[in-house]
Amino acid sequence: MLTLLTAPATASVSLTDAKAWLRVDTTADDALIPALVRECELNWEAWTGLPMLVATYSDHTRRGFYGEWSPARQPVVSVVSVSLVDAETGAAAAMDGADWRLVPTPGGHVVEFDAGSIAGDEYALVTWTAGYSAVQPLHKAWLLRTLANRYRFRGDDPEGRGAATDTAADWLRQSMARSVIA
Repeated sequence: MLTLLTAPATASVSLTDAKAWLRVDTTADDALIPALVRECELNWEAWTGLPMLVATYSDHTRRGFYGEWSPARQPVVSVVSVSLVDAETGAAAAMDGADWRLVPTPGGHVVEFDAGSIAGDEYALVTWTAGYSAVQPLHKAWLLRTLANRYRFRGDDPEGRGAATDTAADWLRQSMARSVIA
């Protein structure tokens, strides 16, 4: 199960930048706006699998696994640790770096395990950091657009218009297609 261990240290968009984008001059919504930014960040990550900023995650392989395992969040910055866990007892022991390696591929990084390094009643628990040191321009553009939509319809929204925003993945594909065509 994918677990977020350490969230990004800062928001992808500051309160000042968000208020400027939303054209908000008062302090009345200073608590609401960061919450909406965080909601947008979580939606982006859920829809695309890409974190906005660097965060630390853990996940595990299936029992008796060997070969390649792809972290659910890319781009991988580093692998913090790989532990071998006994499925019956839950006891964990750190795996030697000789039993696994981080390998870049065109689709992102994978963790390669040596054949036979994980037995039938064991699985590997991998902890890694992933994300970007700065918010990517297309990611930020989607976030600000979605933030504006969420903020605009924050009150009464009987028709569900606030939920009508394109998913991050759809918007990113459309934006990239437009930039290739242009």
